[in-house]
Amino acid sequence: MMDLDGLDKNVQFGSYFKHTETSLTKDIVFLNHGSYGTVPKRVAAAQTRYREEMERNPDLWFRQASLDHWLKAVSVLADFFHCHSQDLVLVPNASTGINSVLMSCKLKTGEAILITRLTYGSIQKATSHVTKRFEGTEAVFLDITFPISSAQQIVDLYEECFKSHPNIKLAVIDYITSPSSVVMPVKELITLCHHYSVLSVIDGAHTPGHIPLHLNDLDADFFTGNLHKWLYAPRGCAILWVKRDHHDWIYPVVTSWGYEFPLQIRFFKQGTRDHTAEICGMHAVQFYQAIGGMDRILKYTTGLINEAQEYLVKLLNTESLPIPKSMEVPNMRCILLSGICGFPQSVVFDESEKLILDIMNKSNIVCAFICIEEKLFLRISANVYNTMDDYRRLGEVLLHYHTA
Repeated sequence: MMDLDGLDKNVQFGSYFKHTETSLTKDIVFLNHGSYGTVPKRVAAAQTRYREEMERNPDLWFRQASLDHWLKAVSVLADFFHCHSQDLVLVPNASTGINSVLMSCKLKTGEAILITRLTYGSIQKATSHVTKRFEGTEAVFLDITFPISSAQQIVDLYEECFKSHPNIKLAVIDYITSPSSVVMPVKELITLCHHYSVLSVIDGAHTPGHIPLHLNDLDADFFTGNLHKWLYAPRGCAILWVKRDHHDWIYPVVTSWGYEFPLQIRFFKQGTRDHTAEICGMHAVQFYQAIGGMDRILKYTTGLINEAQEYLVKLLNTESLPIPKSMEVPNMRCILLSGICGFPQSVVFDESEKLILDIMNKSNIVCAFICIEEKLFLRISANVYNTMDDYRRLGEVLLHYHTA
C-alpha cells in the first residue's frame, strides 16, 4: 500500500530530505516536531489510498476491510515495540489512552491518583475530572523542581511520596516530560510502583520512535504513546498497551458495539470512525525502518540537537534547563530565555503560547516557547529534515526580536 521506491538507508538527510520526503514549504524553519510532527509524503499518500478504498465501498470497508487492516497494523506495531499483539490497541492519541485507563479505574473513597508538577497539562485536567467523579478521592501532586541533579533524586522523591501517601492507587508517570523534555527513570519507577502496589500508567507521548521500547520487558501496567510525533505516522495514531491482568476492566472512553468483546474489538468498535491514521501506523514503521531506523536517525538528530543547543546557548549567553546529560531527550532541548535579549524575567502559559504564534507569523520559524516555573524557555526539536542553518536563522531572530 505504500511506495518505498528509491528510498533506502543511504537517503540524504537535511534539506534534500525536507524537499523530497516532506510537504514542508521551502522557506519554513520547522523546529517543533515535538508537538505535531510532519507526515512524510509517502505515508500521507498511503492514507489517501485507504480513504479511496473506503469511499469505493463504504459498507465493505466498515463491515470488514477496516478491521482487517487495523489488526494487521496492530501486529506490525507489536513486533516493532516488542510486545504481544493481543495486549496492544490503537487509539487516536496518548490523551485518549490515559483517559481510557483513568475513566475505567473505579477509585474507592480515600484513594488517590499521583501526578507531578511536570505532568502534561491536559492529563492534569483529566486527573482532576476523574477525582471529582469519585467522591472522596484526590489527586496528589509530586513537586518536581529544577535543578535536577540525578535520576536517583527523582526515584527518591517518588518513594517518599508513596510512603507519605499510602492511599495512592495509580500513578501517571511521564517517560519524557512534556513540554520540559526530561527523560524520567521509568523502569526504576515502575519497579517502585510494583513494590507499593500502585498501578503504573506510563505517558509515553514522545517515546515511540524516539527511545527504544520493549513493552513486555518494561512491565508497566499501562503504556500509551503517540506515533505522529517521532515515528512519522499521520496525526490520530497512538498505541495503548495493557498488561494482561487488566484486560477485563479497561474500556475505551466511548461505549459502543464492542463493549462485551475482547480488548482489541472493544477499542476498535467505537462507532463510525476514520481508522486510516491508525492503520497507517504500520506504514510509518516501514518508512522509519527504510530510512535507516533508530540508530541512523538518532545519530543524525542527536548530533544536530547537541550542536544547536551549544550554538544557541553561546549566542544568547544563556543556559540550558539544569538536568543531567543522562536525562536529556535525544531530539529536544530546553534553553532559558528569561531576562535575555529583552525577554521578560517571568511569564505565564498564555504569554509563551502567544510568542509561538508571533515568531511563526513574523519570521516563518516554528518552535516552542514554554513556561517552566514561571520562566520562559525555548524548546527546540531536531529531525532528519533539519540542518544547522535552521538554528542559526532562529538565533538571529531571537537576538533581534525586541529591537526589530
